[in-house]
Amino acid sequence: MNTNITSTTTIVNLVDQLDIIRQYIAIWFGLFLVIFGNIGNLLLITLFFSDTLLRVNPCSRYILSSSICDLVQLNSTLVIGILADGFNHDLTIRFSLCCKLRNYFDQLSSTTTLTFILLATIERYLLTSSKHHSCRLKHLLTKTRPISLVTVAIWSLISIPNLIEHSKTRQCQLTRSVTHAFIGLICLSFLPILLMFIFGVLTLNNLRKLGKHAQIMRAEQIYKRLLHIDKQLTILLLIQISIISLATLPFMTSYTYIIIFRHRFRSSSWRAWESLILLIIRFIHYLHNCIDFYIYMLVSSMFRHHFIKLMKRYYWYWSKGCCGRGNRRKRSLMRRHSNEEITKKCIFKQPISQKHSVLIIY
Repeated sequence: MNTNITSTTTIVNLVDQLDIIRQYIAIWFGLFLVIFGNIGNLLLITLFFSDTLLRVNPCSRYILSSSICDLVQLNSTLVIGILADGFNHDLTIRFSLCCKLRNYFDQLSSTTTLTFILLATIERYLLTSSKHHSCRLKHLLTKTRPISLVTVAIWSLISIPNLIEHSKTRQCQLTRSVTHAFIGLICLSFLPILLMFIFGVLTLNNLRKLGKHAQIMRAEQIYKRLLHIDKQLTILLLIQISIISLATLPFMTSYTYIIIFRHRFRSSSWRAWESLILLIIRFIHYLHNCIDFYIYMLVSSMFRHHFIKLMKRYYWYWSKGCCGRGNRRKRSLMRRHSNEEITKKCIFKQPISQKHSVLIIY
């Protein structure tokens, strides 16, 4: 009898300790992800908007769209999860509408993020491909605005069942069969990552072929910079695909485990360990929504240069006051005129004066 009481007390103490650890991880690691994720995504969006050549690049536009979706996911599903796991204030239990909206925006933001990265990967593959039939598809993917709107509209419609399928219990769960859950896992997570990996490998192969066949071209400084930006974006996108794969595969494994064992009996200590491990895996999954900006800054000298230039510009603007309203307006008009000329040359390929002969190795 005493042995049973002692073992029960030990299990209760273990469960309490694991709950405390899970609560601390949810608060500190979760808040770290929210704060640094918001800062990184906002800086990345500002960086893309501040540079004309990045704005007109289709790949950077798709990355920009994925960063906006990352912001939505961080400030909706992750914040609600931190309130539930860290502060024991689960809004999804108190308000059924909050549960439905969380499930809706969770699927919408995650799938649109993966789709935009996949579109950027396909665009990089077509850009580096030497096949003639890829020119039409390449031109189609340059229409980023309608493609982005159609992508968001399609996933918004597909995610509507998350507003309807809702468990009647106190837990915020979707009422789906095992088959339906596996189909959703394959179509919404595994298939996009597989396609990203395939097109990423093909793009890397194209880059190696292009590197072996360097050609001498006559180009102005603006075109040299465009080629440099394209190469940097391709490398950064391949790194981003690797991070997404590493962060998503454990989440897919844990989701499969939940589907298989969700109706089976488990002891209290097992459930405590399970909750802690699943929380850590879920936070690791959110890493790819947070660290894109920091990876870009660490790997790419081009992005570091743009960021330093942007910070100097804002510091000069706020500290100096910029010498009068009339001069500010004049400089703004000159900058806009310059940006329009660059955009015309980049998009419509208008002839420019070719002054220098340079060796470009892509």
